[in-house]
Amino acid sequence: KSAADTFQNLIPALKESLVLPTSELEITGDDICHKPDGYFGSRFAIRHFQFLHDRVQQATYVLIDEEQKKTVHLQIARQLLKNTPSNEIEQHLFEIVEHFNMGLALADNQAERHEIARLNLKAGQKAKAATAYAAAVKFLNAGLELITPPVIPPTGENLEPIRKPGHQSDKNRVFSKPLVYHQTLSDQRLKGAWETEYDLTLNLYVEALEAEYLNTNHERAEQLYQVVLQQAKTVLDKVKVYEFKIVFYATQNQMPAAIDTGLQVLEMLGISLSESPPKALMIENLYNLPEMTAPDKLAAMRILVNLFTPVHVSNPSLLPPLTFTMLKLCIQHGNSPQAALAYVFYGILQCTGEDIELGYQFGKLALRVLERFDAKEIACKVHNFFNGFIRYWKEHASDSVEALAETVQLGLETGDIEFACYAALHYGSNIFLLGKPLKSVHQEQRSYLSLIHKLKNEFSLHYATMWMQLVINLSHSEVANPKHLIGEFFNEKEMRPILQKMKNVTLLFRFHLAKAMLCYLFKDYAQAIANASLAENYEQGAVGLMHIVHNPFYYSLALLALYPTASSREKTEYLEKVAANQHKMKRWANQAPMNFQHKYNLVEAEKARVLGQNWIAAELYELAITGARNNQYIQEEALAYELAGEFYLGQGMEKFAQNYLRDAHYRYQQWGAMAKVKDLEERYSQWLVEMSAAIGMRDMPTMITHLSTSIRLTEALDLATVMKASQAISGEIVLDKLLAKMMKIVIENAGAERGFLIMDKDGKWVIEAEGAIEKDEVTVLQSIPINPHQPFTKGGKVPPFEKAGRGGISVEKEGLGGISLPTTIINYVARTHENLVLNDAQGDSLFWQDNYIVTKQPKSILAHPLLNQGKLIGILYLENNLTTGAFTPDRLQLINMLSAQLAISIENASLYNNLENKVAERTQELSAALDNLKATQAQLIEAEKMAALGNLVADVAHEINTPVGIGVTAASQLDELTKEMQQLYKKGCMKRSDLENDFNAANQGHALVLKNLVRAADLIKRFKQVAVVQTNEPRRTFSLKNHLNKIKATLQPKLKESQIQVTITCEDITLFSYPDVFSQIITNLVMNSIQHGFSAEAGEVTKEKQITIEATTTHTPNSSIDMNPPHNSPVEKGRGCVSPLERGQGSVGNELILRYSDNGKGIPADIINKIFEPFFTTSRQSGSTGLGLHIVYNLVTHKLNGTIRCQSIVGTGTTFTETFMLTKVNNSTLSTIGGS
Repeated sequence: KSAADTFQNLIPALKESLVLPTSELEITGDDICHKPDGYFGSRFAIRHFQFLHDRVQQATYVLIDEEQKKTVHLQIARQLLKNTPSNEIEQHLFEIVEHFNMGLALADNQAERHEIARLNLKAGQKAKAATAYAAAVKFLNAGLELITPPVIPPTGENLEPIRKPGHQSDKNRVFSKPLVYHQTLSDQRLKGAWETEYDLTLNLYVEALEAEYLNTNHERAEQLYQVVLQQAKTVLDKVKVYEFKIVFYATQNQMPAAIDTGLQVLEMLGISLSESPPKALMIENLYNLPEMTAPDKLAAMRILVNLFTPVHVSNPSLLPPLTFTMLKLCIQHGNSPQAALAYVFYGILQCTGEDIELGYQFGKLALRVLERFDAKEIACKVHNFFNGFIRYWKEHASDSVEALAETVQLGLETGDIEFACYAALHYGSNIFLLGKPLKSVHQEQRSYLSLIHKLKNEFSLHYATMWMQLVINLSHSEVANPKHLIGEFFNEKEMRPILQKMKNVTLLFRFHLAKAMLCYLFKDYAQAIANASLAENYEQGAVGLMHIVHNPFYYSLALLALYPTASSREKTEYLEKVAANQHKMKRWANQAPMNFQHKYNLVEAEKARVLGQNWIAAELYELAITGARNNQYIQEEALAYELAGEFYLGQGMEKFAQNYLRDAHYRYQQWGAMAKVKDLEERYSQWLVEMSAAIGMRDMPTMITHLSTSIRLTEALDLATVMKASQAISGEIVLDKLLAKMMKIVIENAGAERGFLIMDKDGKWVIEAEGAIEKDEVTVLQSIPINPHQPFTKGGKVPPFEKAGRGGISVEKEGLGGISLPTTIINYVARTHENLVLNDAQGDSLFWQDNYIVTKQPKSILAHPLLNQGKLIGILYLENNLTTGAFTPDRLQLINMLSAQLAISIENASLYNNLENKVAERTQELSAALDNLKATQAQLIEAEKMAALGNLVADVAHEINTPVGIGVTAASQLDELTKEMQQLYKKGCMKRSDLENDFNAANQGHALVLKNLVRAADLIKRFKQVAVVQTNEPRRTFSLKNHLNKIKATLQPKLKESQIQVTITCEDITLFSYPDVFSQIITNLVMNSIQHGFSAEAGEVTKEKQITIEATTTHTPNSSIDMNPPHNSPVEKGRGCVSPLERGQGSVGNELILRYSDNGKGIPADIINKIFEPFFTTSRQSGSTGLGLHIVYNLVTHKLNGTIRCQSIVGTGTTFTETFMLTKVNNSTLSTIGGS
């Protein structure tokens, strides 16, 4: 109908106000009509309306016949598609598609059906991107229905839909049409769709497969998966569904199947795993790689990415090859979004290897690549790997935990439900390892468990329930046996065989780690060691995860706990294992001390304890406690307090032990580990049960009712304040800080104007702290003495002035004004050990005559004894001069509750202060002894230098005298011969024969002089080389391998003459150093071998002469070179650095090792320690000076700042090993040897 006719039909509804106009009356050319009488006519119309209410629209829709509805919807859809501009189709896509789908049965034109199928494909993709997975399933299944209609079962046949045994009822499935029945390749309609509309059909199947998986309809996804594998024409088309199959296997905890599928697909793509990393991996070069465009390589990268989790969980040995393959694909074919995952994988390998800094930088590179490609579809994966595997190796772990929570949401928003689950797991376990309150940890874990259960991720489900049970075991004191993971969420008796059967190394590692932690915390050390050892066997399954740090931590602590009762052999094994664990922990602590240093210190404290190094142990316990507290690892702070308390208890220092164990008790309460609190109370009931009754949160309601029958909410709040104050006081061990903090807290909470703390010092009572409400500062440790004219007793006899009710203590100290206190009150409290409150001091019947009260006229006074196990530690004196009755019963109750903690803390701080003084005195003594030792050592060194200089001068004189003496003798003979010739010549009787004889003698004499002068000059030159390394050449870049070959070529004539074969093995190392120095070193070593190693003796059987020169780089993490040589292997010390510019695999080592070996006759053990001494030689008769090896030593240790070691076996050969430290130059790949 035309708009005008439609308007006429709607006029009755307009009159009834059932529809409302939304536009004005208008007319268009289509509304102008030609009348029979020759005139033109026109009709106005309103073209846009809306229903009065949605209910009116619904009522109208119900009145339409069902078949008519389909027609209406189809017409509306066609009109919307026709009249909507192409650039607005996307905006109205859902509305158009909904109408088409409601009229689908009437769309009989196949071309139109295909067009509607394409619209459903777009709508499904749009819904999936918006995480509306149920809607996506509906649209995509509608698209499948349009190209492959369901098979209608023949009448009388009972065909059942395909379902696996035990599947849920079909009524719970999400479909937009009747259930699709089994279709075979003989179905012509199915084959026709794949043949005529291949791309459309493939895309619909692949998108529907993913949507069904995301909507957790795994069985339906499996059906679609099988169809695509049968119908897809190319490998690349099949890869799309293989990706989902790998992910599906992983979420169902079928990791071996996922790995097999992935490797099969890689083989189909012609990709084989690489066993070694590419060479020269430069981060900026990797970032600037061109974009990867080859479809098969992009597909291979996606498959490799999806393999990471199954490989990490089930077969960690494949992680390096998988990562190396991705890196090589990136280098050869360019970067893609998946390159970010290649770089983060490599970063994980480096962090768990030897180069945490490089791994961290590769993690940062991954984030940059991710941002460059804006690849939201893999953002969850990259952030999960960076925050869960890399970041905490360099930053505080809490930063990575916060990011993991965001990563979970990111995964849900982008449809990456697999890695959303993994991020949730890492978050849930890491907040536990960080020491977050167990109650909140349980709540967080429970919310994520619900999510994981909904998403049907079986692997994550096992992981999550295991660690939830761990939290329950620690947080619930009623758990029968907290060492067993048996309860509401997990049953180890049932699950352990299942995990072992699955061979899931990741879950097995976490299981045994959780058991090791529980067994250690609840003192079953043997089982803790057994489980930690088993966890170590599965450690590869936790590569890069935060959990991997805790196994060596608890393993070491358990070994040290059993050390005192172990056999001698076991003690040695225990210490070796602890040393190996601590080596790793130290390397981690060097990179992230905020996460690991306190763990390292706590293990070192325990080791010092079992070795009897008590002072060291005490210091290390304090370091561990402070480090854990400062970095908010409350569970490890509690553990450190507990172990320190047990240490002091073992030393018989019960006061210290009591304080530390109470702190441990409180920290465990703060953490929420009530099972551990109960355990401590049972083992140390004499100290902890009373405190638990006093400040335990569980008993707070009872405590409040005990205060008063009419207690108010404000008083309950005062109790909470006192608990906080008690915590603050118990956490302070330094006496002056404790007293200052204590006075402020007491004055503020008791309602006093001013206060004093009076303590005993050397048998006399002195004022140690004074504070006032109007002053911020508290005067402490002034030790102001009591006026001797007014005696003050600590107990026993009552002084006369107290009996009389009069007195006053006047306190004087140089530089301070007088301080008066009421003697009678203080003596009363000191004698009775009872607190005393005067609500109106001037009107009190007992103390109103005290001189202080008469003179100062105070209004309210409170004097309170501080008692510890019946012993008077001090007296708190408080007063308020503004009002009477200031110290109410509830205020007194608060002071009573604080006083026990005050007394204990003061005594412990005093002990600690005395201990510090003793340590300072001992340290001063040791420092003086060390200074004396250093002075003596300096004198000895100077004497040794002078002795060495004297020996050197004597040797130089001896060596020079020999050729000079010979030269002088020869010159003297020449002088005599010349004089004889002159005499014969003058006499004229010289014969021809005389002249010839004289010439011969002169020639011999000249030759002898020249020879010895040359020798003397050579000696002097060598002496200068010994004294000062003579090489003024500047440092330059050169290839060590090429330079060694040039040296060999230079020496080739000498080597050929001596029939020596030289073999050079050298990595591709480029150095920035002194090439001539290397030439001198190698040349001297070769000449030493020729002159000494290969010198043949009479009757000696000769063998093939071989010299081998090797140059390699190695990594030496956080350790120094061993400078203690074997008996026949002297080592010369040196310092410095050598660095490679680049080497084979693109990484930079920490050391350059240059090893020179010959198979000569070797060096006897009795002389090997002398070979580097100047002038030492065994072949002086052959012209050897004994300076060659000394020159080598000087060049290595002084010019190149390295070390040299000699090892030799007589009859086998000799090896010289030179070692140089490697460092980078200006953060580049260029490195240097020696000084500038």
